[in-house]
Amino acid sequence: QWIEAMDKDGYPWLNLVAMETDHQIWSSYGMSNSAGGTFLIDENGIIVKINPSPDYIEKFILSHMEEQ
Repeated sequence: QWIEAMDKDGYPWLNLVAMETDHQIWSSYGMSNSAGGTFLIDENGIIVKINPSPDYIEKFILSHMEEQ
């Protein structure tokens, strides 16, 4: 059902879901698994910021555009 809901809502971002708790992925990043979180990931797959503000994202994107 959640896949259908994401398709219907048309999320433009990648959605990852941890269905098991053995690896405690959410607590590894200091968050509960009830609501998830937002991760800013660079072109190399490195997590740059967890739950970044819109201002942070804008500055990050603009700084990377200048580098190219």
